[in-house]
Parts: sequence; structure tokens; C-alpha cells
Amino acid sequence: MAGTTLDGQGDGTIVIDDAYNSNPVGFASALGLLDALRPPGGRRILVTPGMVELGAAHQEEHERIGRLAAEHVDVLLAVAPERVEPLAAAFAAAAPEREIVTCAGFAEARQWLDRNLAGRDVVLIENDLPDLYERPLRL
Repeated sequence: MAGTTLDGQGDGTIVIDDAYNSNPVGFASALGLLDALRPPGGRRILVTPGMVELGAAHQEEHERIGRLAAEHVDVLLAVAPERVEPLAAAFAAAAPEREIVTCAGFAEARQWLDRNLAGRDVVLIENDLPDLYERPLRL
């Protein structure tokens, strides 16, 4: 998980910033950190637009990560939900009692976090979409 940073907030919230790059192996590994770092009574929150540039493996890898996330995540913030739909659907099927929040972009996810984080939560930011993926391309 090269480029991953861990930041303890003043209120006790822990943020794992693994937004630099994402791949199936690193994503799966980062999910395990949520369990290891969550204080008693805290929530495990995943903020992700999924992985990019998987080609034909996009659907399968996102479904696999969605099922795995259901074992490690209490709240999923699905950024750019149209591209992360296989992950969110697999998460919902495996953990129907867990919350999914859809966010058009990272600004909306940040607003949700600002309003909803509690002092014992641990947040994983997994991948950051390049501007090319988050804004309509104008030629």
C-alpha cells in the first residue's frame, strides 16, 4: 500500500488515506486495517469510487471487493455510484443491514463525513478518481 497514510484526528477519528492508487490486492489488504484500527464502539467507514483501469475484470473484481467489504465495513460511501455499482450491489447483498450512502463525487462524500463522523470511527479512503473520471470530458 505504497502512498498510504494514517491520520489520527483530534476527535479520535482515524483516517486511512489509501487514495493514491488502488488495485484488488491492495484494496483487500486495506479493508483489514479497518478491523485492526477501529476503537470499541466505532464504525468502519469506506469511501471509494472503486478501482479504475481493470478492463474486462471490472465487474468481477468489484463484486469480489464488495463481498469482502461486507465483512469489514459498517458504512459504505459509494463515490460515483454508476461506476462502483457492482461493488455496492455485492456489499448490499452480503450485508443488507449495513448502510450505503451514494455520493456523486468526493466533495459530497466529504460533506457526509463532516456531518456524520463520530470520535471512534475509522475511515478508509480507497482510491481517488483522476479528474478525467470525476468530471465530464470536454473536447
